[in-house]
Amino acid sequence: MTAQTQVTTMHPLPATPGIIWAGPSTVCAGTDVALQAGSTVPVDSFLWYNLNGDLLHVGNVLLLDDMQTAGSFFLESPILRMPGILAMAILLRQ
Repeated sequence: MTAQTQVTTMHPLPATPGIIWAGPSTVCAGTDVALQAGSTVPVDSFLWYNLNGDLLHVGNVLLLDDMQTAGSFFLESPILRMPGILAMAILLRQ
């Protein structure tokens, strides 16, 4: 019987991507909003969803033109295997 050596290399998980927006969480109706996905790991595209789980956009930036209603937006990265749990809620000021 001969001894066998097995080498396992452990790599840290990539950093969780996030939603970047410099504006306030409350905006006036009719405001244009651009939400940007950010990650320390290069990713070609992200999936953006609304609160109902409807796919809104595939890409790094979600453009919300002329927002008339409040919304919650979720970000998913299939490449990083991160589920759509990252969220940003935008409220409208009346």
